[in-house]
Amino acid sequence: LDYTVGLFWHTLNSNLPEIHGNKSTGNSFCLKSLTDKCKKSEMEFRLDVRDEKWMNCFWKGFVDLIFVRQGEDGNEYYSILDWKSDVLENDVYGNFPGLADKVKRNYSIQVVLYSYTLILWLKQFYPELGEEEIFEKHFGGIYYVFVRGCYENTSNGIYAQTWSCFSALKESYENILKLMRM
Repeated sequence: LDYTVGLFWHTLNSNLPEIHGNKSTGNSFCLKSLTDKCKKSEMEFRLDVRDEKWMNCFWKGFVDLIFVRQGEDGNEYYSILDWKSDVLENDVYGNFPGLADKVKRNYSIQVVLYSYTLILWLKQFYPELGEEEIFEKHFGGIYYVFVRGCYENTSNGIYAQTWSCFSALKESYENILKLMRM
């Protein structure tokens, strides 16, 4: 019980880098600062892919957590968080390149699908904006939180990602579709 409580404590008090669109702001925040009204757990997504040349595909799943934070610029930034309980060798939790390698090896498709789906979901709330503008003004990045590696007041166990622009995210999504065709 003490071990589990410690995992929760350290995870809620870890520093997550703040992302606005395509950049990290240099600031950080803790999960404990998020109020219940600004987060949604286990949010279902469905992505209907229709392509006459190869197949019709329906991807679905649940995003562990979506949350929104107010930026200093007045925009609301929506982020995705995925909990991971992986045991990583050589204590790479505090080594960002090690975490990045783990995410790339095991979760690269998920990173793209979740992020791309978030932009599509946000279109319903900002119908006057194009995807690129939604990305810049409202995308808050995607976070992989490896709970076994989190420590209070550090970024250990935290992997955060964004893209240079929506076009780069869309290209990654389209590359996944190409791989599915093979």
